[in-house]
Amino acid sequence: ILLFDITKPWTFDYIKKEVADIPHNIPVLILANFTDASHHRQVTQLQIADFVENVARDGKDAAEIRWGETSLRNGFGLKFLHKFFNVPFLTLQRQSLLQLLEINQRDIIATQQELDVYMESEEASYSQFS
Repeated sequence: ILLFDITKPWTFDYIKKEVADIPHNIPVLILANFTDASHHRQVTQLQIADFVENVARDGKDAAEIRWGETSLRNGFGLKFLHKFFNVPFLTLQRQSLLQLLEINQRDIIATQQELDVYMESEEASYSQFS
């Protein structure tokens, strides 16, 4: 979660620089704070949306970048922030499940190979059993 002040453009510049350093598989939320001071606004919603839409995140598992506005003075946007906290957890859960499915697939293949070897062995012959 990256937070910047809409009344101070240098804080938005800092966010733009830092986003590049976040691993591509980690979901990112950019919060534009001080919306209660919109009469002093220097970073527009259009600038933020344009930046977020054009961030290049490479990789097949590239996570989403979202943005929202907040005012920590009066609590505006905190519900959005709270809901966002589900995204990283669900992303990690999904990655864990995919890893378990890969392990499961390898186990299935190994078991099938063991069955093939068994069928070719003497143990599979009833005449050898008795």
